[in-house]
Amino acid sequence: MSEGLLFAPAPPSRLVRVMTWSSVIALVGGLVAVQVAAVHDPRAWWTLALVVGIVGGTFAGCWAYVPKGYLLTDEAVVILRQWVKPVVIPLAALRDARPISLPQRAVRLCGNGGLFMFAGLFSSKELGRFYMSARDLKRLVLLEGETIRSWVIAPEEVERFVEEVGQRLRRGQ
Repeated sequence: MSEGLLFAPAPPSRLVRVMTWSSVIALVGGLVAVQVAAVHDPRAWWTLALVVGIVGGTFAGCWAYVPKGYLLTDEAVVILRQWVKPVVIPLAALRDARPISLPQRAVRLCGNGGLFMFAGLFSSKELGRFYMSARDLKRLVLLEGETIRSWVIAPEEVERFVEEVGQRLRRGQ
């Protein structure tokens, strides 16, 4: 990977924090309920183990995709993630980078809708189908694809990120 500028992801928005903590509370409550049932019926311990595995897997799976940074090189925007391989978006495949507001009627087609972040494949009338990897829906940048599907990300420094990507796109033309 070539040298580049590393941009921090936007911190989780209030919405993401509320959704994550609500999920934690609900799942812990469910685990307690299953454990109480297991105390009264020894055969229910397998249920507890299954629930712990499913809950743990869900949390780990969602955390694995949380962005830990955006690396901007002369060739690509790289979305660095917690536990899974990075996403490399070639600058040559992009048309533009600009700040946006999430369209009111964006629909999640597949992915995560608030546990640690918003990620996956989304669709809206304004943007068509796009991928998103963001922790704050108020600091969004559209990486508009020329030859690939567009991406919506959320760096902490939106304006600086857009300016740096724009400079690289202009140099590459």
